[in-house]
Amino acid sequence: MQENLIRFITPLGLLAIFFGLLMGFLGSDWIGFLSQNWIIVKLFVVLVLFFYQIFCWKILKNLKSASHNWTGFKLRVFNEIPVLLLLIGIIAAVFKF
Repeated sequence: MQENLIRFITPLGLLAIFFGLLMGFLGSDWIGFLSQNWIIVKLFVVLVLFFYQIFCWKILKNLKSASHNWTGFKLRVFNEIPVLLLLIGIIAAVFKF
């Protein structure tokens, strides 16, 4: 099941990054846009989520080969990381701190 989920999520994440970059390139004031703190936080969150997805592929590969040392508790805690990151990104975009 986790393999199907990661195969479904990865293309959607790549599309989100592509369309986000496209919207940025279509904007006229890059310097003014990137000088805002909230967008820097948002871009950092996207970058961390990108590496999180890569690490998920690595975990899935290790689970298939049974050479992993992840307990169920560690995996559940690891699963909460993107939720916290997405909340940070949403708060940054809404409150524009």
